[in-house]
Amino acid sequence: MGNNKNKRLNVSTLQFLILSLAVSLVSVPLVYATCVGIRQRNLEAEAETDVFATMNLKDYEGNSYTTEYFAGSKLTMINVWETTCSACIGEFPDLESVYQELDPNEVKLIGICGDLIDAEGNVKEKEFSDAREILSDSGVTFPQLIPDSKSSAFFHTVISGYPTTFFVDEKGNIIESTAGARNADKWKETIREVLEKASRGDGNEE
Repeated sequence: MGNNKNKRLNVSTLQFLILSLAVSLVSVPLVYATCVGIRQRNLEAEAETDVFATMNLKDYEGNSYTTEYFAGSKLTMINVWETTCSACIGEFPDLESVYQELDPNEVKLIGICGDLIDAEGNVKEKEFSDAREILSDSGVTFPQLIPDSKSSAFFHTVISGYPTTFFVDEKGNIIESTAGARNADKWKETIREVLEKASRGDGNEE
C-alpha cells in the first residue's frame, strides 16, 4: 500500500511539474510579446509625432530637405520603398506619371529608400548603387531622399511591408498612411480622398 501511495504521489508530482513547465512555456512568450507590443506602440507614438515634422535629410546629390519642404502644400506623399521590393519598383512609372500631373501647391511627392543605411547609420554602398540604378532605369524624377538613423528606425518599427506611403500636412504631421503599390488612377483617387480628409482636419494619425 505504501509503495502504491508513493507511486501515486510521484506521478502527481511529475504531472504538476509538466503542467507548470507547459504554463511557463506559454506565458513567457505571451509576456514577452506583450512587452514588445507595448514598446512598439510607444515607439510608434513617439516617432509618428515628429519623424517628418523634424525631417532633415539629403538627396543623392547631397541637397538638404527639411520640414520646410512641406510648407506651401496641403499634402506631401512620402513613398517609402526598398531596393529588393519588386512591387515598389514596379509602381515607379505610375508614381512618376502622377508626379508629373501634381500641382505642388496642392500635393508634393518624395521617395525614401528604406534600406540604404545600416544599424550604425552609415550608407550601404551596394544598396545605394542599386537604388540609383533602379531610379535611373525607372525614369523617376521626383525627389529621392536618404534616410537617417531616426527615420530608418521609424520605418523598421512601423512598416510591415513595402511600399508604404505616408501623407503629411504642411508641418510634416502624418495624417494618413497606406501600404501596397497602386496604379496611377488609384493613386489619384487616394490623393483626392486624403486631401478631403485633410481639409476636414480629421486625419487618423497623431
